[in-house]
Amino acid sequence: MSLMRRSLAAILLLTLAAAARAEDRVTVLDADGRELKGPLQGWTKSAIVLKDPLPVEQIVSIDFGRTADPLKAGAAALTFANGDTWLARPIEMADETLKVGWERYTPWPIQVVPLETLSSLILDLPAPGPARRNLWRDLETRSGGADLVVLSNGERTADQLLSLDGAFVEIDRSGNPIKLDRRRVRAIGLDPDLSSFPATTGPRLVFRLRDGSRVTAIAAEQVEGDAVRLRLPWQADVIVPLGEICRCDVFGPRVQPLAERTPTSVVHTPFLSSKWPLVVNRNVWRGPLRIRNREFATGLGMHSQTVARFAVEPGDREFRAIVGLDDEAAPRGSVRFRVAVDGQDVWTSPELTSQSPPLAVPPVPLTGAGELTLIVDFGEQADVSDYANWCDAVILRGPR
Repeated sequence: MSLMRRSLAAILLLTLAAAARAEDRVTVLDADGRELKGPLQGWTKSAIVLKDPLPVEQIVSIDFGRTADPLKAGAAALTFANGDTWLARPIEMADETLKVGWERYTPWPIQVVPLETLSSLILDLPAPGPARRNLWRDLETRSGGADLVVLSNGERTADQLLSLDGAFVEIDRSGNPIKLDRRRVRAIGLDPDLSSFPATTGPRLVFRLRDGSRVTAIAAEQVEGDAVRLRLPWQADVIVPLGEICRCDVFGPRVQPLAERTPTSVVHTPFLSSKWPLVVNRNVWRGPLRIRNREFATGLGMHSQTVARFAVEPGDREFRAIVGLDDEAAPRGSVRFRVAVDGQDVWTSPELTSQSPPLAVPPVPLTGAGELTLIVDFGEQADVSDYANWCDAVILRGPR
């Protein structure tokens, strides 16, 4: 190829990359409450660039204006000890690791995941409804000391997972190795006593992908013009095209999920006899936090007639959240959300049903306050399917 042709080819590639970047118009919320909009010009480990660089630790969220697909029946998925979900199929266990391949992104390289970071392996996700709700609940509330094996016929056994490949799942049942046809196995909940997710000291970037996956990274940087390399907490990388990113939430010293704080008290008053606990980063059925097909990275699942109180810490400046009935409530459910500061109501929602869109709570000032209280009240249908979500519930803090 001549020098002129090489130059023209280089110009063409740069033009295409610039066009791809120009299409990625984003909305950025920063820790000072500003909303910035414009084309994404660049992404480094320390900053993103719209018109000007914005430090990563200053960012609350980056919204690409895309919607993630719902999790489809029959899909394979991994859930991690930190709450992440990858739409990926388990391929083979080896040396305390699991090889996995992406369900939708088949050209992407095989990933090797440490087994200790995983919470469960789902080989055949049920359709939305009672079977899926029960599976989420069983996987998230299982006891330690054994792996939970859920078969396609509904049977559940507490055994030890020995191996997994494309054809078989091998388990140890009271000292006897048993090979199960992989097609008979719906899911495997790994022993929670053996799970451990790497701790992070800097900002955490939680990416929502178009296939429904949620991926946590400790750093990200733009590569090859229209892709981002994510550094995973166990020091491996995955490269994601910008066009597959729906949203990135950033958590760190300036942005703290309320779900990571222990409430000073939680009081649930049952309508009859059913008692519902406060659930962290899951809905009350232990499934993903979803409102009108939009999934959220962090938040609280709460049933109606629940009051949760949290201490306001020095440096807390503002509370933000998005509320609504979880998709599992459809077609019923009706609640009202309330926020109180130091015992005084500062915001009350209208009555929301399972058909209502997500509703943003106006920013709630916390400077100088001592207590933040979240309340969910009955609506017109008593407590029927009142599966309420406080999504993207975060505390914005002042600079150090």
